[in-house]
Amino acid sequence: MAGVEGVTGTYLLIGGAPAPAGARVADIRDAIDLSDAALPTTFGERARGEVVTLIDRLLAETRAGDLGGCQPLLGHIDDRLRGLDPFMLKTRRGVAGWFDSRKKRLKAFRAAFTSVSAAMSESAGGLGDQASGAARRSQALERLWGDARAAISELDAYVVAGVERLGAHGDASHLLTERLASLVAVRNAAIRQLPLVRSAQNADCRVPDRLKTLAEAVARWRDDWRVGLGLDRKRPRKIIPDQQGLARERDGLFSTLEAVRRDLSEATTRRAQALARMEQVAEGVRRAAPKG
Repeated sequence: MAGVEGVTGTYLLIGGAPAPAGARVADIRDAIDLSDAALPTTFGERARGEVVTLIDRLLAETRAGDLGGCQPLLGHIDDRLRGLDPFMLKTRRGVAGWFDSRKKRLKAFRAAFTSVSAAMSESAGGLGDQASGAARRSQALERLWGDARAAISELDAYVVAGVERLGAHGDASHLLTERLASLVAVRNAAIRQLPLVRSAQNADCRVPDRLKTLAEAVARWRDDWRVGLGLDRKRPRKIIPDQQGLARERDGLFSTLEAVRRDLSEATTRRAQALARMEQVAEGVRRAAPKG
């Protein structure tokens, strides 16, 4: 809607919400009693209150979607993985080798891998939970976005109905004109929140899938190393591990981990920017809101 014109002048309505249904506007307009002294404070109050409430809920839901809990889990995986260097399997030479053996090193390395891989799998599971939680919050945010848009459209119905009623009445000095201006200020401030919600959603959109990808990569690495270390059977196999191969698989997991960290860092920055703007808009909505 570009604007609503009447005897009260033109009220500019920022686009972004569906135009109110004509029947709804007519019902509100026909119910307006211009002799009601409470109109300047009560007209459209329910719709106004719902818009303000939903804008606050959008802000709260966006705040709750912070993915900061992923960073400790990523750090845990990184730290544990760095402690498993396949070249530790290499038997030392010289005097030190007299008290060392390939078999002894392999046994110790297998034990370390079993413990570390279990801890890493637990952290990867935590990342999977974070991804699922982010997806659920995004869906909740989407529902709130739709509710806010509908609430703004309902507030528009009151604005249009009020303008039409005053226009028919021919009284540009009626106290309802100030109320209409206040309602328009609220809805215009609220409409600015909708694209910011999209910005916050877009910032996070890749992260859940990337977290799931990392969880899957940890599982593949664990299974591949179990085979490479001869642990893929009930009783460990006699084997000379391919240190180069194990190192390549480890480096591949490091690459996946680093890519997730980059995406998460970028998403965190973009999301913080969107959230800061949303907080400003929400405050603007509260300041614009007339007191019922």
